Amino acid sequence: MSDDQIKKVEIIDSELLLDGFFHVEKLRLRHKMISGEWSPVIERFLLRRPDAVCAVVHNTDRDCLYFVKQFRPGAFEKEQGWLCELAAGLVDGEETPLEALHREVHEELGFRVQNTKLLDHFFPSPGIISERIYMYYVQVSDADKISEGGGLEHEHEDIEILEVPIEELDEFMVKNPIIDAKTLIGILRFKEIWRQHQNSG
Repeated sequence: MSDDQIKKVEIIDSELLLDGFFHVEKLRLRHKMISGEWSPVIERFLLRRPDAVCAVVHNTDRDCLYFVKQFRPGAFEKEQGWLCELAAGLVDGEETPLEALHREVHEELGFRVQNTKLLDHFFPSPGIISERIYMYYVQVSDADKISEGGGLEHEHEDIEILEVPIEELDEFMVKNPIIDAKTLIGILRFKEIWRQHQNSG
């Protein structure tokens, strides 16, 4: 946090409500308002999560993208529970985001990562969650396929791998509506890359 940010936010106190796979805190704080005045002391709840990574994985031999389909408990009550997403996961312990990227792409898709480019980072729900997601563009080839992928059995992951030809991407999205935010962002960013590639060719 920068000195400027520290001057604009004052944490009065915090209470740890849940200390498990993630942490939930109740904060009492005040912050500088648009007017320049301090806000009243307000109460906010914060779910603390590690940073995460996601990958737009492009097989340049086949000109296809890879997605994963798996059950998501946060979605099943309001939508279907099995979502089509980019390969993604949390940054563990002392890992760097790039190290986490290599691990997740191998675990979920079975590919060794060679060429990567950081596209962006963003907060998916900053009103309540501290998680920050790093998005990468990853190029792989058929020769980089070193395992079956599909997730880790001991983590009870049950992942279907979807291979989508780039020329069929729009049709795929019509038949398989994408309702995961990071995946929508990733597809948009990839279309920019693909458009630039075609224009340069």
